[in-house]
Amino acid sequence: MLIDHSRVGTSIVTSEGKRYFAHRQEIHLQGSGEIRITASQGESIRIAYQVREREASATEETTAL
Repeated sequence: MLIDHSRVGTSIVTSEGKRYFAHRQEIHLQGSGEIRITASQGESIRIAYQVREREASATEETTAL
């Protein structure tokens, strides 16, 4: 989950090339891509992300209904 609290917003570019923009809101990240944060002087910081599914531990069990 990406939560933007910035003044200028945050850009998200997925590995498929889809672009999203968050400004004081939440975005559920899926797959992989890049988060672009704009600094106060207009410079951009880029952070790669990859969302992986959590593996079930030996103590967790699933029940089919």
